[in-house]
Amino acid sequence: MEKREYILSEESAEIQLNILCEYYDFELDDLSDKVIDGIDTVLRRLKKAIRRGLLEISIGDENAIDITQNLANPPGKITNLKYKSVTAKSKTILGREAENDNYSRIYALVGFLTGVGKTAIQNLTGIDLIIVECLGAFFLTV
Repeated sequence: MEKREYILSEESAEIQLNILCEYYDFELDDLSDKVIDGIDTVLRRLKKAIRRGLLEISIGDENAIDITQNLANPPGKITNLKYKSVTAKSKTILGREAENDNYSRIYALVGFLTGVGKTAIQNLTGIDLIIVECLGAFFLTV
C-alpha cells in the first residue's frame, strides 16, 4: 500500500480546521456523548484531507468562510467544489429528504452548497465522497 503524502503540517491543518469550527461556533462540549465519537472521527478525517491538500479552509471576503475541496478523482470537468456558507435557505433543502436518510440529506445539502446538485455529488467516489460525507455530517451537526 502506498504511503499517503502530506503537503501540510499537522499544525497548519489544525489552524484550518479551527477556522471551520470557529466560524460555525462549534464545540464538542455542546454535543451529546453519542454524537461526539462520530464527529470526532469526521474532524480527524477532515484534518487528514487538509494535510493532503484535498481541502482548503480560510476566511474570505466579507468574513465569509471559504471552503474548497480539490477532487482527487474528478468525475468530469469539475476539478474542485467550492462550498458556500450554510444558511437557513440551504437547510430548507433538507425538508425534501427523509428524516432518517442521512446520506440523502448530506448529498442534497452539499449539492446545494456547492451548486453542482445532489446527482453530481452522488457520482463522486473514494476519498472525494468521504470528504463530502464528512463535511456534510459536520454541517448537519451545526
